[in-house]
Amino acid sequence: MRLEIERSGGFGGLLLRGSFEVAQLSPRQRAALEAVLERSRHASDPAQPSGPDRFLYQVKLGDQEVLVPEAELPEPLRPLVQGLSPDLQGFNKAPS
Repeated sequence: MRLEIERSGGFGGLLLRGSFEVAQLSPRQRAALEAVLERSRHASDPAQPSGPDRFLYQVKLGDQEVLVPEAELPEPLRPLVQGLSPDLQGFNKAPS
């Protein structure tokens, strides 16, 4: 199963994306991922960035999807977001 992470927000507003095979995650990363998904099941309000120019992470695993503010991203998942790539779809496209 693939884990997809998308980062939005920040000063420049650059969208970054990445996907990871869950089987390749460390046990600590898998536990942190499960905790994030479980916490979202019990949240009553959608997540919001914790301040101006902060990042917001959209985490998708199968049919589960959650928004995680930068300040709430667990430490074991931080190395994954370090490797996200710019979403260049439509970037530098000639106008039609």
